[in-house]
Amino acid sequence: MLLLLLLLFFLVLFWVYRSFVTRPDKTVVTPASIQVSDKGLSEPEKIIKCQSVVVALKATTELFTYIAGNKVMADYRIGATSNEESFKVQILNNNGQVYMWEPPIYFGGPKPENPRGLKAKAPDFKYDVNLTTEDTVERFGKSPLSGDHVCYEWDGTDSVFQVPSDFEFDESEDIKLKVREKLSRVCQVCETASSEEIRAACRKNLVCD
Repeated sequence: MLLLLLLLFFLVLFWVYRSFVTRPDKTVVTPASIQVSDKGLSEPEKIIKCQSVVVALKATTELFTYIAGNKVMADYRIGATSNEESFKVQILNNNGQVYMWEPPIYFGGPKPENPRGLKAKAPDFKYDVNLTTEDTVERFGKSPLSGDHVCYEWDGTDSVFQVPSDFEFDESEDIKLKVREKLSRVCQVCETASSEEIRAACRKNLVCD
């Protein structure tokens, strides 16, 4: 009698065990390693950074541009001997959505209250960066106006294709005109060149035309 009870007990245990390790279709579940598939993952988008520097007698003008696909970020800076002549403007073209704003001239400098910028949907907005051979410095001019230009792959971790969160952006129907007005202030330095060749190189590198 005891032997029969023990046999019955083990049969119940075996049935419980089978119910946990067997699927409804009687397929036995076997341990499997966890695998991560790379399907659907893509390589990080390549970003090209170009920087242009134009040195004049009283000011240094710089342009930093970042290009990735249909996105372009332009950062213009004029460093002069006085705050009145110094200037900074940034322009972002993100697949035809254009933004423009003026950040503080100096990093950590005072910010205006309720800073505002402009934005517009402008699919025909053209901004042709002078994309030269990567890691090759091109120089032009001589005193009193000279400069250089170089492009290279950028591996920074900060996102450069974002607008500042502390700015309010107003819709603009003529943002292309507004951009040209700002660039005219930047590009006037090129007019001090001693020759048409230097002037043309300056305007090309600063994307004046």
